[in-house]
Amino acid sequence: MNFRPGAQIAAIVAAILLLFASLHDRAQAQEPPTATVNGVVKNRLTGQPIARVLVDAQFDAMLTDSEGRFLLHVPKGFSTQLQVRRPGYTSGEEQGDGHRLNVDGDISGMVLYLISTATITGHVSTPDGADTTGMSFIAYRRRTRNGHPQWQEAGVANTNADGVFKMYDMQSPGDYVLCNRMFLDRTAGPRQGKPARGIPSQCDPADPGDGPDNLLNLAPGRQSDLEITRTMQPFYPVKSVVANQPAGERGGLQVYSQNGIPTAAMMQWKDDGWTEVDLPNGSYYAERRGWGKETSYGRVDFKVENGAPAALTLVPLPLAPVVVRFHKDFMASEEAQGSRASAGSRVVTPNGPPAQLELMDADGMNGGGGGPPIRHAEGAPSDVFEMEGVTPGRYWVQAAWTAEGYVSAITSGGVDLSREPLTIGPGNTVPPLEVTLRNDTGQINCTVNGAGMRSAPSLGDVSGSTGFSTGTNPTVYAIPAGARFSRRARVGNVMAGVMSLPDLAPGTYYVMALENYRDVDLLDEQELARLEEKAKTVTVRAGGTVSVQLDLIKADDEEPAP
Repeated sequence: MNFRPGAQIAAIVAAILLLFASLHDRAQAQEPPTATVNGVVKNRLTGQPIARVLVDAQFDAMLTDSEGRFLLHVPKGFSTQLQVRRPGYTSGEEQGDGHRLNVDGDISGMVLYLISTATITGHVSTPDGADTTGMSFIAYRRRTRNGHPQWQEAGVANTNADGVFKMYDMQSPGDYVLCNRMFLDRTAGPRQGKPARGIPSQCDPADPGDGPDNLLNLAPGRQSDLEITRTMQPFYPVKSVVANQPAGERGGLQVYSQNGIPTAAMMQWKDDGWTEVDLPNGSYYAERRGWGKETSYGRVDFKVENGAPAALTLVPLPLAPVVVRFHKDFMASEEAQGSRASAGSRVVTPNGPPAQLELMDADGMNGGGGGPPIRHAEGAPSDVFEMEGVTPGRYWVQAAWTAEGYVSAITSGGVDLSREPLTIGPGNTVPPLEVTLRNDTGQINCTVNGAGMRSAPSLGDVSGSTGFSTGTNPTVYAIPAGARFSRRARVGNVMAGVMSLPDLAPGTYYVMALENYRDVDLLDEQELARLEEKAKTVTVRAGGTVSVQLDLIKADDEEPAP
């Protein structure tokens, strides 16, 4: 037998190549067929194409070319999230810049729209030409959350050596205020042998509580230039001491202006337990939160008037739990409720509450929402629960969810919390929250004309496409008429032109289908009146179901006539 190494190696290589070819063919056979997705991205305000936009379909992504065009390859039969992003642009939607894309075949001629974001430029000057370099400004946007107005931080910027600051990518149109943090003059103060002076915390064009007519309105793509004048004022030392503070413990003390904006005042800690801060004339409050073995909270309101007060004493008090008592006024049996849709059952743990309450700060900035979990009070009756860690203040109270039925009333000490905020005093001295639950719910079945398997409004026109739909579907709103608990709207996304709103409290509702989702301001009577003109009035009876046909309200039709 002749041994030929070269031939043997060649045979091995051939076998390996054959194996790789077989594996490759097998992998290709297992891969799903792909579809092409192509289109263009345009500026909704100008209609011009936008270059260098990232269009990402998870399976494939690319930047648009100079004419705003893109071409993606996506597996057929897959559902993916289509993301469209570019710095300086936004879809203009609260829900973000993503769209659900179901690919059953090639999709061509898509037109995706973005809106250029707004920009705020401010020029800060003082009558005496003082240096304002490094002054910090915060933009707060007025938004509505569950029917109540709130202020949300939307941007931060510092002035440069010319006293100019810029805030880019203000993505959401709406009403804003600009507030500066307290600013100390670096050329003054004890170290320089001069009385301390600086610029107090102020807001432009008005304070948040002055009403929306006095606010800065930012439209999409708007470039706002503001001239801001500030005046240096004398600062006065204010001493404060925290009573009962453990030896050696510091921190936790914050000073706010009366409208709830942090002053960012600099604290100086003294060895004898005092805290000193320099403040200009004005109204303030100082607070301290303790999160040790025992939660505590203390607040003191004060005014600075040419040096007075000279000293403050802040007394933190332990935070007692807020007692919540549930009353089930159940009238209907499961059989009486009938076969209707369900908003989704919730698993109630042993000794768990039948509902969770949401507390929203009625006064402060960036109050947010939510609330501490409700737990059963040890040794208390089965219907008595409590919330721990709630700090004193004023709160709007709503039901985040109910295990069954709906919340028909919430009171505290006889105060109707559907109309008035809950006031919690020092140490959480507040009467128990009395929550009444009912289960005689009704349901609204909606059919929305022109809303079945259609493209999302932010995607614009889609032509020559097959198997294309998005998850940014039209949204149905059912707004309770009159003075109802929390005035909270029920909202649902339309799927294939139909949807149901179950577990509704009996009563009258204004029902409408909007092309774009947004949080309707239920406290804005003008907005409600405009929307209710386009809505249908529906009466939901206890245990009943009512059907309604709705015409889709286009985004352009939502705006008031010029």
